[in-house]
Amino acid sequence: MRILTAVCLALAFNMCTHADCPAPQYRLGAVWVDSKSDLIENISIPLRDFIPSKLVCLAGILKEKHPDRSHLVVNIFSSHKAARYSMGFLIHEYTGEDVQMIAQMHAEYIFDAERHENYVELIPISTIHLADFPKREPYDTRIDLPVSATPQCHLEMNGRCLITLDSVGYPAEALKVHVSGTVTLAGTITRGGSMKDVRLSDADVTPSASKDLLVNDALLNLKTWRLEPGQREDPVHIVYSYRIVNPPVVGGTVRVRFEPPNVQFELPNEIVIEGKSVK
Repeated sequence: MRILTAVCLALAFNMCTHADCPAPQYRLGAVWVDSKSDLIENISIPLRDFIPSKLVCLAGILKEKHPDRSHLVVNIFSSHKAARYSMGFLIHEYTGEDVQMIAQMHAEYIFDAERHENYVELIPISTIHLADFPKREPYDTRIDLPVSATPQCHLEMNGRCLITLDSVGYPAEALKVHVSGTVTLAGTITRGGSMKDVRLSDADVTPSASKDLLVNDALLNLKTWRLEPGQREDPVHIVYSYRIVNPPVVGGTVRVRFEPPNVQFELPNEIVIEGKSVK
């Protein structure tokens, strides 16, 4: 089955029929640019369909639908409301609603004939960054097309891509009272891809009287993780490491990085959150 999938993906833009290529059904949202050569639009698909094989096939269908366009940008959302949303921050200062809407963009399809670019990008966390919209992170997965092998996500477990999670941050109240340390959590990824039985495994926090500030933050975040559906449930074990750093974090008050295990293409075993202390 895996070999057949790889072959079909490799031919996604040529010989595979739509029945063979498992492209998800999509709904058209906002259209930003629609000219003879350029098209920039939003679409929405179900969250469960944000996996490489389906997105590669969807890209093939989108390209086939617009064969004469030399520049295609398709932003792919998990919410049709978000896909239809007119984001005012593209013109002026963005709002809290803008942030909520863009957070539901989990993939993008790009075709640029002049630059010879043709790819799908999976985006577990979408954030607003005016200089580079949306902000690209090292854990995003770019799949250049056409593919020659079964694509893999940068963050996955047992072949299951991490589709989305809420942005990781340092609780403001914890920064104010200089709380730092590690919070170790355990849980289970269901066959549907959601998290269940998320629980505290260990906490080493200073001062200990304020440990709930970090524990509750980590618990809430892990519960938002969503992976692609799988054939079985999978255990997960991860450390949230909160560190107050000096000198201050460059470019803001918080910096986050995922520390992957030794095996490539696996979920991280630690998330390091570095924050600037607040006086």
